[in-house]
Amino acid sequence: MTTTLTKTMNSKESLQRLESLRLQVLEMLAVVTAFTQLLKRETEALRKADFNAVDLLQADKRLYAKQYEAKITALVQRQNDFPLLDLTLRERLMQERTVFGVAL
Repeated sequence: MTTTLTKTMNSKESLQRLESLRLQVLEMLAVVTAFTQLLKRETEALRKADFNAVDLLQADKRLYAKQYEAKITALVQRQNDFPLLDLTLRERLMQERTVFGVAL
């Protein structure tokens, strides 16, 4: 009975941890996507020498940079759990990270 209860608790805890990680990854994807779009707008404004537009983006850029740093730090602490994530979600995160790297 104790073994069954322990397995049930471990299974429930594992599912909760996995769901927590999944939500963290989805939040990270949202931040990376928004940050990437902002960087693309900034690059376009720089190409056009629209320095007013560049200045207007700076506050959001700082905000996204702080959010990105906080979220990536949290995910790094959970890197051992990543193999448990759905492959599609892992691939999506890698793809968005690549797009973000290009935008930088």
